[in-house]
Amino acid sequence: MDLKNNPKIRYCKIKKKSKKPIEKDWTNKPYKWEEIENVVPNENYGVLCGYGDLIVIDADTPELQLAVDSTLPETFKVKTGSGGTHNYFFCLDTTKRVLSTVEKGVETHYGEVQGKGSQVVGPGSIHPNGNRYEVVNDAEIANISPEQLLMAIKPFMKEVQQIEEDSYKESKDFGFPLDNLSVTSIWGLSGLKKRGNEYFGEHPVHGSDGGMNFWINPLKNTWHCFRCGSGGGPLSAIAVKEGIISCSEARRGVLRGAKARQAIQVAKEKYGLVEPEENPIEEKQKIEVSTKEDALPLWTFKDFENLKEDKNYLVEKVIYPKTVTMLYSPPGQFKSLLALSLAMSVAKGKEWMKFKTKKNNVLYCDKENNDQTLKSRLAMLYYGFDWKRKNFPMFILRRQGDLLDNRFMLKLRQVILDKKIKLIIFDTLHRFADYDENASDDINRLYTQVFQPLVETFGVSIIFLHHTRKDGGYRGSGDFLGMVDTSYAVYRTGKTPKFQIINEKARGGEIENVYGEIDFGEKFIRINRLNETVEKEKSLSKLKEMTEKVKEMFEPGEELRRKDIEARFDMDNYEFSLSTLKRSLAWLVKINWLDFDKGLYKVVMR
Repeated sequence: MDLKNNPKIRYCKIKKKSKKPIEKDWTNKPYKWEEIENVVPNENYGVLCGYGDLIVIDADTPELQLAVDSTLPETFKVKTGSGGTHNYFFCLDTTKRVLSTVEKGVETHYGEVQGKGSQVVGPGSIHPNGNRYEVVNDAEIANISPEQLLMAIKPFMKEVQQIEEDSYKESKDFGFPLDNLSVTSIWGLSGLKKRGNEYFGEHPVHGSDGGMNFWINPLKNTWHCFRCGSGGGPLSAIAVKEGIISCSEARRGVLRGAKARQAIQVAKEKYGLVEPEENPIEEKQKIEVSTKEDALPLWTFKDFENLKEDKNYLVEKVIYPKTVTMLYSPPGQFKSLLALSLAMSVAKGKEWMKFKTKKNNVLYCDKENNDQTLKSRLAMLYYGFDWKRKNFPMFILRRQGDLLDNRFMLKLRQVILDKKIKLIIFDTLHRFADYDENASDDINRLYTQVFQPLVETFGVSIIFLHHTRKDGGYRGSGDFLGMVDTSYAVYRTGKTPKFQIINEKARGGEIENVYGEIDFGEKFIRINRLNETVEKEKSLSKLKEMTEKVKEMFEPGEELRRKDIEARFDMDNYEFSLSTLKRSLAWLVKINWLDFDKGLYKVVMR
């Protein structure tokens, strides 16, 4: 497609190696191609936006370009001199927009929608850095509706962000919470389509030309109208639906005075809003319970006594549906290998360490290991399982993703829907989110804004891998243990291939420690569960043996540090586990055989 052959396109004159128009009042001096073609060989030229309904989405970042490519039809594209992309479209909405978002006080710029009053440098012109503007897709300029445009750029609009933030402030505006009001219930979902975790379609009040100007986000309890550039929370939804204000007036600060009081009254009468000062005893007369099932489901002791064991699991006694699990250990303790083998077992519906599994689709998100390591582990675990078929629903996200990035979360939710994911594993959590692990607010935000919505909306289970402190406890705030349903610690036995999994917290009751051993073959990795009684007896026997060795090591009056004891064991080629040594020393101190002070152990004189 040649721009000069399109009669709708208009141009302006630009100085060579520049992006600035030469003439004053250039926005009101639209040239046809034949009026500037004699100038072009020696100068740059600009394509005027707004004329002929032309807009250009100037994508400065890959994120914005990906949104354009995935949501809008194929069109004429130009690679800019700075490496961005000009995407040409005809659209009735020629509003110029700057596309940026603000997160944690930092503004990120993604590009612009160049519309009325702006221009873009035309293909063939030369950028100030010497690079030429080049056509990269010589297609016809596509026609799009205003709703299609807004759907593409929605994640990059600060105005949408502001509407969402304002909706959370509605309660403060009126002095009481609106939590029991649901935007979804107010508007209804009839006729709407679902995209990710949002619903879109024709506006219920004033309609839509393109059928997608109205959006509802149930998780954020917000709504948006892209025709009017408005939206908000539940009370503004009631005000618009009931005709108290127009859709274009649905912005924070507009709903005040008599209109606000009217909206609140309607909310109480028709939508169940209850103000805190209202007496629940008096209000109960207003609630009509049509059937017994509508009442609150109260349980008694006998109900719980007769409650059957929960047999709905992903891994029997280990991982349940709709839960969040933490798996932590020091480095080199096999936790990544165990998590990967568990993921494969669930995807296959095969036993994992003698625990039954139910087949479910799995997403394994890995930022800890490189591709070659993953390839090797997957292949060796597969041959260790001795499976016959290689097709099973486990998907791996390699070395990308940020749980605190809204754009990534949109893509993640789409993957969960498309691939029917029921188990997600993050290896390790800290690599997937820039949070302060010692700040309880950050941990709570990660749970309420990321994990909880995923669990409640999609019914997934989440396992995240985490590291430990030097003392062996999990790293960071105590809120980690508070936010999870289940927590497991993995500890390797010295430098041997043996390990144990310790269950610190579990929804279905803590299970006994799980003992295991990894068989590293030449072409396979096999993870075996060991007999618990035998391993406990071996562990106790080893503890007794080591305690006697430690006793023999001390001369009368001699003081030793733990490192000194370790060094002597190494010199004697005595195989030992550091955890067993710690237990032995602690026991000898407890029975007053050893005295411990300032890092030194000394035999207690008798």
